[in-house]
Amino acid sequence: MGKLNQGPEMSNVRCAEATFPLIQPLMEQNSSDSTTTTTTTPPPTVAMVGPYLLASTVAKGFGRGAKLLGCPTANMPLSELGEQAEQLQAGIYSGWAQILDGESGSPKSPAPNTVFKAVTSIGWNPYFDNKEKTVEPHIMHEFQEDFYGCRLKLLVCARLRDEKNFDSMEALIEAIQQDIRDTDACLDEEQYKVLQTHEFFGSGV
Repeated sequence: MGKLNQGPEMSNVRCAEATFPLIQPLMEQNSSDSTTTTTTTPPPTVAMVGPYLLASTVAKGFGRGAKLLGCPTANMPLSELGEQAEQLQAGIYSGWAQILDGESGSPKSPAPNTVFKAVTSIGWNPYFDNKEKTVEPHIMHEFQEDFYGCRLKLLVCARLRDEKNFDSMEALIEAIQQDIRDTDACLDEEQYKVLQTHEFFGSGV
């Protein structure tokens, strides 16, 4: 989905939890920075987590999000995320994301000063039978171009549901759309909304 090039200093962004506690789907337009919604409250199964802070470059993934699912995602390499991502249980999460310029200022971020809502899939995507764990946030904004090579900061703060398999592509797509709706509603709740201005997004990490 996008570009994110990060140096080794981005590998273990969680740092000390006391310093940066790490955080880790059709609809009617709700705002310019978030996908549309038909729900006004998050589902009762939402659980607050972390917050967890993850950062990496945006690398090319399987290319399925936009082409097959209508939901472009940014692939965050596990090799840069370190043990924090390995420790996160597989599932669907809500949180906030910021796209920054790549290493040495290139490539340029399409929106460096904005923190967007994001719904993130962490795990093995059982419908596609992935062999390796992936961390793939969908940033809830329509971008005009890819941003591979840019740096991505992701704050994960709520767990929506477990990862699961589906009987059809249509069922998977509907679940994704519901996840987007649930994330939109969840992040409007005050305890999550305040994290949009977390110091993590103003730091140089």
